[in-house]
Amino acid sequence: MVSIDLHGLTLANAKEKIRKEFAKITNATKHQDRVVTLIHGHNNGTVIRDYIRNGEMEKELKNNGTVKALKNWGKKKPGKTTVLIVPPGINDLIHTFNRQHNFGET
Repeated sequence: MVSIDLHGLTLANAKEKIRKEFAKITNATKHQDRVVTLIHGHNNGTVIRDYIRNGEMEKELKNNGTVKALKNWGKKKPGKTTVLIVPPGINDLIHTFNRQHNFGET
């Protein structure tokens, strides 16, 4: 299992860190290596927590081809959220590439 500490980051910096870390983790072959705990805290605001939990993070990661999906992994605890990365398949990657480069799909 991987932990990503987002304490003290702005939302923009947290998004960038998540994107970079998930891009590395997505290629992991072992199931347990794709389980990620995002440590967002809960005492100093909820902006990062809300971004993670309301589906916006998953949508952005899917749109840029980093993940196919995220699955909740266990209970959400105050201050942290754990997810399982479902990596994109080859068809997902082709679709994302075509969409990002404005290629029509057949």
